[in-house]
Amino acid sequence: MGLGLRNVRLRPGDDTLGWPEHASFNAIIVTAAPAGISRVFVNHLTMGGCMVLPIGHLERQVLVRVLRTETGYVHELLEPVTFIPLLGGVA
Repeated sequence: MGLGLRNVRLRPGDDTLGWPEHASFNAIIVTAAPAGISRVFVNHLTMGGCMVLPIGHLERQVLVRVLRTETGYVHELLEPVTFIPLLGGVA
């Protein structure tokens, strides 16, 4: 039994600098919380690509959906969450 997903790449670790050798991505899921939205991660998205990530400090975090646009990005706050911090911070 599986999800039937293809063309998925996983990279465990603290990826503050992203994964430039495999960019660009249609979607990115970040599972550790940086202090803010990383321009590096946004730049790794294809135009119209989506990223979901927690942002904030341990005592106050929110899950965010980010869409890349021609002028940068737009984001939507989804709900309060608690994730481990991204060790490298925001690039």
